[in-house]
Amino acid sequence: MHTPGPWRIYGPAQEHRFPGVDAQNKTIVVFGETDDDYLGVRGDTTDEARANARLIASAPCMASELLSALDYFESREDIDSEHEEDGSPRPNEEMRMANSIREVLKRAGIDPKTGDALR
Repeated sequence: MHTPGPWRIYGPAQEHRFPGVDAQNKTIVVFGETDDDYLGVRGDTTDEARANARLIASAPCMASELLSALDYFESREDIDSEHEEDGSPRPNEEMRMANSIREVLKRAGIDPKTGDALR
């Protein structure tokens, strides 16, 4: 099992560490521009480090699948077919899922509309 989230990115100016990703108050990934020994994927055990690496490596595929799912939800004509008494759309399960996917993509730095990297 990979290290439970949430995972956060930190920079070198934060906490006087190398730039990387941490979770559960421990460094998961240290990244930079060189191949120094301190760079890499980490975990409390080799199995956990390997699971963290697999999770990171699968991120592009997961992002692609999320974009496809979002496209599917947005193409459905009935996504906002439920309405309040005042006529405003009532969030249904599809709308909630689409909104959740948009937020996940944004947290990953991906524009939900274009699939491009956010700046």
